[in-house]
Parts: sequence; structure tokens; C-alpha cells
Amino acid sequence: MNKTGAAINSYDHLYDLRIEALAEGLTKRLKFLNPKATSGLDIGCQRGQITERIQMNTGITFVGL
Repeated sequence: MNKTGAAINSYDHLYDLRIEALAEGLTKRLKFLNPKATSGLDIGCQRGQITERIQMNTGITFVGL
């Protein structure tokens, strides 16, 4: 891999981490706003919906979330 490729991959990884942090933060906010959604399934479903919304709006494809 050349230096340019490494830089691009590094940038993409950092960007993915930022989006993951955003999804995690929004999930925590949803849990705060909807305390009844305490099960892992509810929170996981909400996080999935957040991730899908971010993907639709940005065109970013997530791997491993």
C-alpha cells in the first residue's frame, strides 16, 4: 500500500469512529428520552435506525456496527 492509500484508510477509519460515536451518543439520548426502552433489543434497534438514517443522509457505509 502506498502512503496515499494509508492516509485515506486512516482518515476513513477516524471518520467511521466519529460516526459511531455520534450514533452512540444519540442512542444514549434516546434512552434518556425514553426510559422504558431499557432492554438491549430496544436500544440496539434504535441505534440501528440511527445508523441507517446517517447512512441515508451521508452515503457512508458502515462496517462492523
